[in-house]
Amino acid sequence: MREKQKRRNLNSKKKERIMERDNWRCYICNNDDCALEVPHMTPVIRGGSDSADNLVALCHSCHMAIHKDDIEQCIVNAVKTSRRRMLKATNK
Repeated sequence: MREKQKRRNLNSKKKERIMERDNWRCYICNNDDCALEVPHMTPVIRGGSDSADNLVALCHSCHMAIHKDDIEQCIVNAVKTSRRRMLKATNK
């Protein structure tokens, strides 16, 4: 049986640098009006590292959709974000 790897937490400065790099928006749906998470693109358990090129800013909804292999949900998130932006722009 494979030994379970201990989950590593990223420090807050590294998370902030990733979110800043990604312009404080979800990398998938481009939402900038949400709390962001910084998951690994290639999970550590599959050999991914904590380097910046393996980390990305995602909203919770897109992060969970990726875990479920639900690309359709990511597209829905992107469309919803786009619609919210258009409504904000027209209401100014």
